[in-house]
Amino acid sequence: MQSTREKSSVEKAEVLVVGYPKSGNTWLARLVAELISCPVKGFWESTHDEMAIEGSNRQSDYVVFKGHQGYENVCQKIQHKHLIYIVRDVRDVVISGANYYKFPAKSENAKINQMIWMVDKGGRKYPASWCYIPWDQHVLQYLDNGVLFIKYEDLLINPEAECQKICSNIGIERSKKQIAAAIKNQSFATVKEKFKLSGDKRRENFLRRGKSGDWTEKLTTEQKNFLTNRFFHALSVLNYLEPTGTIANKKATTANVVQIKLTKAKMKNINSNESGYINLALNKPTAQSSVYQPKKYSYNPHGACNGKKNGGFSFHTLKQDCPWWQVDLQGTYQLSEIRVYNRINFEERARTLNILLSHDALNWKLLYSNDIDNLFGGINGNPLIVDVNLQVARYVRLQLQENEPLHLDEVEIYGIPQKVDASEPKCNMDEATLYANFYGQASRQPSPHIVQNAIMSMLSKLRMQDTELGKVRVGNRGDGGYVIPNDLAGIKGVVSIGIGREVSFDKHFADMGVKVFQYDHTVESPPIIHNNFLFNKIGWGSQDSNSFITLSKILENNGLDEGDLILKLDVENAEWDALLDVQPDLLKRFRIVTCELHYFDRLEDISVFSKVNRVISLLTANHKVVHIHPNNCCGTVLVAGVVLPKLIGFSFLRNDRALFDPSHKSIPSSLDYPNVQSKAEIVLTPFHTDIKKN
Repeated sequence: MQSTREKSSVEKAEVLVVGYPKSGNTWLARLVAELISCPVKGFWESTHDEMAIEGSNRQSDYVVFKGHQGYENVCQKIQHKHLIYIVRDVRDVVISGANYYKFPAKSENAKINQMIWMVDKGGRKYPASWCYIPWDQHVLQYLDNGVLFIKYEDLLINPEAECQKICSNIGIERSKKQIAAAIKNQSFATVKEKFKLSGDKRRENFLRRGKSGDWTEKLTTEQKNFLTNRFFHALSVLNYLEPTGTIANKKATTANVVQIKLTKAKMKNINSNESGYINLALNKPTAQSSVYQPKKYSYNPHGACNGKKNGGFSFHTLKQDCPWWQVDLQGTYQLSEIRVYNRINFEERARTLNILLSHDALNWKLLYSNDIDNLFGGINGNPLIVDVNLQVARYVRLQLQENEPLHLDEVEIYGIPQKVDASEPKCNMDEATLYANFYGQASRQPSPHIVQNAIMSMLSKLRMQDTELGKVRVGNRGDGGYVIPNDLAGIKGVVSIGIGREVSFDKHFADMGVKVFQYDHTVESPPIIHNNFLFNKIGWGSQDSNSFITLSKILENNGLDEGDLILKLDVENAEWDALLDVQPDLLKRFRIVTCELHYFDRLEDISVFSKVNRVISLLTANHKVVHIHPNNCCGTVLVAGVVLPKLIGFSFLRNDRALFDPSHKSIPSSLDYPNVQSKAEIVLTPFHTDIKKN
């Protein structure tokens, strides 16, 4: 991975030690700097008074920084070989964070619960503001991109081996004696004593114990079960649940091994089957085809995977053709077994039950079809048990083959994280698209938290980027003008869809000698006549007809088969349907796309969200957002806890035209003017800087 900026000869080679908060970042940053013999400058890209700072007198071509940023915030700014990730068992992260952060709770257990909330949900909430995304999302972003991983526990047990890995990765040679000296100088005892002698209470208190495994004594059984189930996938991938040890290195102490065996034994007794596999469905998101009298019975689809069985029904659909219930395991697993607990005394209603598996909640494969003579039970000792034989899936659906209501007591799904196998189909859809697929046919909305995560995941695709090209305003100072990247040389044509009574943007290019192909079925002609305007009184749509035309047909009719184009569109909500089935390669014909997008106030409606997410994925497949301007005509709305303008203007630039860096500039910019002069501009601060991918 190369930096997007050329380094001058006087710049130092930056080494970034990054990890989730309370994972040993400070210790490892200091140890790496000791190995290199260079200074620790502090927190990366921040003036924060950082605990890790030391060694300012060391002379070196290197400099070490500490950080907690997510992968997407650092991947383009630092060379891969100079990026080191430290990971620690999330259960110990919780204990360390609960002791360090000044949570408002008074009791230790309440503080632990607040820290569990942070690692589970993520958020900017003070005082644990750097836990802004869930622990597993932070960890897996780096793991999936091949960054050097150092496990905190391995560093405790065999620091020599881990230091050698670090030296090899950076490209430096150190003798065993030099490595031993660095380890001693940065040992927990040595550093704590140094702080104590210097009278630096803040730094002395920062170093609490420097141990692993505190969670086994400090967490309640309920807290252990929640964290193990919630982070089962990541913990398994990182070998924190392996029965032979949480640490890859075989020098684990007897105490470590005993602790691990006890933990595994506890796991097998709680929400696990005979093989020791955990119930993956427990407390996972669910959906169903319809809901029967929810106000009367006060239940929801989630009831079938809440771990409680009573012989009644935990969910209930209407009487309909082929009703279904499904669960999202929130990760891809090799499934070993599915257990279905039926409603007692109504067993015959589930006689035609099918079980289906899917990677994307869109394409389903039949796993099991029940024999109509098999009237299976539930808590009476006769549940349906299906051997899945380690087939791979993320989604599981239970569906009847007849016109009956579907109602069950509980569904349990057991398995292990997916092993790498090139023969298995992989899903390359983003989380927002998977969410839309999962809930797309459900009659009941998911929880507000799930909706918020999906919306934020989708909006992360619209993060504004800076380029070396700069920007220019084209058109009026107000409605009708657009801010676009200053990359206009060689443009062969402008496709302008939706012109109304304002064509200042079009006129700018027409005056440059560029042909402008205008489309609008709501006006008889453009407000001014220009030799380079080619007006068509026809609307833009998803299919060609006498009244509407597709984007591909526009290019075909006008012979626009060569050269770069600009697409400008403002069609009052029609953009979503018209763009829905456009192919990404067609949009690659446009160097610049500038548009006003609507419906941001309706994203909680799953049908609207599905459509908007599909189009935004299309627009960002080969382009990046380089400008954002909220239209101040209609104000803002609160959508699943996210404040959004109802209408937002965007400008996109094709990926091959520039180098891109995430922007932290203000919205609106100095080039922007209010769409409605009598109203104040809408200011966006977190929208383009704080929204992260799920």
